[in-house]
Amino acid sequence: MSRRKIEIERDWIEKMLLYSDLLAEHGGQILNYCCMIGVDLDTTRSLVQEVNIAIWLALDRLDPSSSPRQVNRWIQKVMRHTIYDYCFRRRRISTQPLDNTIPLPAPDNADRELLDELVSYLPADDRLLMQQLLDGYSRAEIAAADGITRNAVDQRVHRIVNKMKTIYSKLYETE
Repeated sequence: MSRRKIEIERDWIEKMLLYSDLLAEHGGQILNYCCMIGVDLDTTRSLVQEVNIAIWLALDRLDPSSSPRQVNRWIQKVMRHTIYDYCFRRRRISTQPLDNTIPLPAPDNADRELLDELVSYLPADDRLLMQQLLDGYSRAEIAAADGITRNAVDQRVHRIVNKMKTIYSKLYETE
């Protein structure tokens, strides 16, 4: 075997090991975000596959000396952009308007359950942002990861909260 071929194979094996480690560590997070889109099982599987492919293709851009937090943010960024591409640019997932047939949670549910219920009715991009906030990321961290200003994140959160208030009033307030 030639020296060049051995070198290529070694690089491929190292990439494969890094990829396997990333999926072992972040596979649950990837599945969680893909399930959060709120579509059927087949589309969720397709989203997970699309994200895994995007991670493999972008793996050369990941600095192996990155801290675990930086790797986590990199995974989230690849995942978010892949889901945006899948959902919006290709228009594969259609949204359905709210109606009054949505089952209401029991009044004794915890605040977090109510919040999760309201978030589930949001559009996919808003759900992703709210999930990041619920996961404990600051607005500054989200802004840095998305490449936008903190003010833009604040405005998006303000709009999302207003949407959630509207959803709440439609679901829980009787006329």
